[in-house]
Amino acid sequence: MPKKYKLKPFVGKRQINRRVKAALDQLQASRLLNVQSNNADNIVESASCSSAESMFVLDNSRLSQYGDSNSPNSSENCLSDNVPYVSYSANQPTAAPLKSLTEKLQIWAASENVPHSSVTSLLHILHVYHPELPLDCRSLLKTPRSVKTKDLDNGKYIHFNMKECISNHLSKHQVNSSKISLSFNIDGLPIFHSTSQQFWPILCMIKNSCNQKPFVVGLFCGVSKPSPLETFLESFIHDLKDLLLNGLMHHTQFYDIEVHSFICDAPARAYIKRVKGHGGYSSCDRCTEYGTLVNKRVVLRHTNASKRTDTSFFNQEDEEHHLGVSPLTSLGIGMVSQFPLDYMHAACLGVMRKLLNSWVSGSLRVRLQSRLVNNLSQKLLSLQEFVPIEINRKPRSIKELAHWKATEYRTFLLYLGPVVLKDIVKVSVYEHFLLFHCSLVILCSPILCQQLGTNLAKQFLETFTSHSEKLYGLEFLSYNVHIVSHLSDDANRYGHLDNISAFGYENFLGQLKRLIRSSNNPLTQAYNRIIESNFVEDHEVSCKTISRLLYNHKLGPVLPAYKDFEQFKKFEGEKFILSVYQYSHANCYCLTNTNEVIQVHNLLNKKNEIFIIGKMFTKYDAAYTYPVDSKKFFHISFVHSLSELKVWNLTDIKSKCFVFPYTQHIFVCLPLLHTTV
Repeated sequence: MPKKYKLKPFVGKRQINRRVKAALDQLQASRLLNVQSNNADNIVESASCSSAESMFVLDNSRLSQYGDSNSPNSSENCLSDNVPYVSYSANQPTAAPLKSLTEKLQIWAASENVPHSSVTSLLHILHVYHPELPLDCRSLLKTPRSVKTKDLDNGKYIHFNMKECISNHLSKHQVNSSKISLSFNIDGLPIFHSTSQQFWPILCMIKNSCNQKPFVVGLFCGVSKPSPLETFLESFIHDLKDLLLNGLMHHTQFYDIEVHSFICDAPARAYIKRVKGHGGYSSCDRCTEYGTLVNKRVVLRHTNASKRTDTSFFNQEDEEHHLGVSPLTSLGIGMVSQFPLDYMHAACLGVMRKLLNSWVSGSLRVRLQSRLVNNLSQKLLSLQEFVPIEINRKPRSIKELAHWKATEYRTFLLYLGPVVLKDIVKVSVYEHFLLFHCSLVILCSPILCQQLGTNLAKQFLETFTSHSEKLYGLEFLSYNVHIVSHLSDDANRYGHLDNISAFGYENFLGQLKRLIRSSNNPLTQAYNRIIESNFVEDHEVSCKTISRLLYNHKLGPVLPAYKDFEQFKKFEGEKFILSVYQYSHANCYCLTNTNEVIQVHNLLNKKNEIFIIGKMFTKYDAAYTYPVDSKKFFHISFVHSLSELKVWNLTDIKSKCFVFPYTQHIFVCLPLLHTTV
């Protein structure tokens, strides 16, 4: 029955619109209820092709984040069995309640970083039909009306209450422990190309959370690094001391707090620790090796100097290393052990880039002829179509080396280098590179770190460093080349190197930079966008990723015993994505628990049990034998000769593989280190 409204001498236009909308909604709901009760069967039978296609388009947009451009055609007849997906996980999360239009607009505006003026214009259009919506974007997103800043000598600083930041994270993401382990990153970020203005954010990450996305706990904006350091870190240290001493109460759950690590590049690490920078004579964070000046460059020649310890750092036993007392020492943390070396900057952007630059434009002893550089570029470009979806960037030409990102150097170091450098560089240079490659493969793999330990990698790195002088000259032994010999110590303490890498933080810094829309007061802009994002960020239902099968078909191949099984073209799991060979040549290879390489030709499902129909390579040869047999230690092999179709259970799969042609009939197989189940 319609609601009775109190008689008023005057009713505004907005109130009339609200009442009309409420009456229409009630009428529509009653009609829908009647239709559902009287014509349930008709509703099921009348599902149209257009609705199926719309479901497909929705799911395809969600999959676009993986960059897979070979999606089935959505214009096919809806009876062709191209259903969007089937979830087979037994542990599915509870469905989230439907969001209102206001909530959906909030999430859209914040997640897509839409300008406020555009959102406000849209709100004015929608307001005619939805009077409950606000007319201004600032009201929709709860934009702060004021910002509290702290003045430093060369800029301004905004502090985010650390307790509130962690509680906000805990409200959305699970931490399956009563102890929260915090990792921090401090780094400089240039905002604009034409000015010296820069951000220095203090980022935090909860290492034992199911979502290890960084969040901002402090933000400085100025024309140079924040000064004085004590003022910059004052609020951060105050909050962290309180958390370490008193813990955190979130709802009814109490959490102890511990510091996991501070992950920074060399300049930022030296600045916040108040020690000599990477160009100093006593700059090594891990040993007391004293450098010498060679061709206007400080080189650190030896790797056997005495080790620095937390105690020796606190007592400042090496006066040449220290510039003062860091305010972080008041936290009682390990100023050596809890400041791990970041392999993204040291190994990828440091040594790997240095090696490639030496081969392209370095000393004549190792420089490649332009013909060989072109051959190397052609090899890299020819592999683009075979790069799996888990590798973020496809290889580029050596001519674009100056623009390569850290992840491209990592891909070259861990996967492409051992293959494309063969017969391009001298044997001595190639084997020297393999020492570096093998050591990083061990240290970046969770499984190999456990199985082989870190001592073997340490030996390879020390040999790599000592041989560098003979091949590239004494001036090659710079800070980065020296400190990679200490990476094994951090892997021994923290596990594989991706546990303590800056890749996650660097990705977030790029997102932070994109929050700035103009040069007018960038600090306030960033603060407002961060607060808006925290307010509207969608809640996560569960830590568990639902594994899914996508793109149902009936094209085969299927073995006789499996004819009644459902067939699919794509599988999405927690660690990797697999596709059938006809769908994607780059994502159809995997490694079994018995170290067989499979080419996937079909994916089957019956009663939530997944099977793979595929062909197995039958011939395996080591891709290299120095310093170890690549086939025996890393399962990196030359493979050829496919078998007939066979069947494997999904539980038989150990990892996904990067497979690409080496010759017309021989392929190279490299297991993807981070996809091991």
